Amino acid sequence: MKQKVEKYYDRVAGRYDDTYERSPYWDFYRRVTWEHFKPFLPREAHARVLDAGGGTGPWALRLHKAGFRVTLSDLSDGMLERARRRFAEAGIAADALPIVRADITDLEPFADASFDLVLAQGDPLSYSSHPAKAMKSIDRVLAPGGVLVASVDAKYGGIDHWFQKKDVAGLEKFLRDGRTEWLAHDRKERFPLTMFSPDELTALVRARGFEVLSLAGKLVLPVRQWPELLEDKEAFARLLRLELSLHREPALLGRASHLEIVARKPAADGGAS
Repeated sequence: MKQKVEKYYDRVAGRYDDTYERSPYWDFYRRVTWEHFKPFLPREAHARVLDAGGGTGPWALRLHKAGFRVTLSDLSDGMLERARRRFAEAGIAADALPIVRADITDLEPFADASFDLVLAQGDPLSYSSHPAKAMKSIDRVLAPGGVLVASVDAKYGGIDHWFQKKDVAGLEKFLRDGRTEWLAHDRKERFPLTMFSPDELTALVRARGFEVLSLAGKLVLPVRQWPELLEDKEAFARLLRLELSLHREPALLGRASHLEIVARKPAADGGAS
């Protein structure tokens, strides 16, 4: 039986790209994402990359064009079908950018230490049924010395929701465990979601023996409330410079709706079991 998260993304796959790729806000968000993790990309030509939970494949395509050997995985057949169309429209042969159906909690199709970089954008660790199990799976497929770049939903960015509901008990529980649900319009489509504080996210990766290289908020400037500012190219560029100068400040991470962590697996295999 398909999980709720899988069924939801199967249903929205056809319009997913329209939602996230034709918006000044999401353009700004992607620019911040790229500028944050770009310095940590593998230096070796043709390094092996897994875009885990990569959906319709925008990051997989970008990294493929940058010369990396990329594999895209996701648990939604609908999202993967959109990725196939995206790659075909870009003139990429199917065997040049493989697509594999896999849940991030069980990357069983892939061999141990088979990737130099694992990218987990779009918050698949938050959507995972068991984030610690997902980290164990990532650890297994990542080569010693390899790098993980992962985004998650930020816990403190979710506090206002509980005030809007006037639900103090719910807020107390949420702050204890970070558990909530994806707020799909149809309540039947809602699925569990884990949101992380900065400390909880760093603890998750460090439990596997990873070294944290960088932690950033996305976004710490409130540009989503004033998207008209981003329609001006000069303002866009100035705000981008400001965001990139601020979003790694520990004191500002609580402003963000998402967190992005970059972490390295030990060069000698000393990860947790």
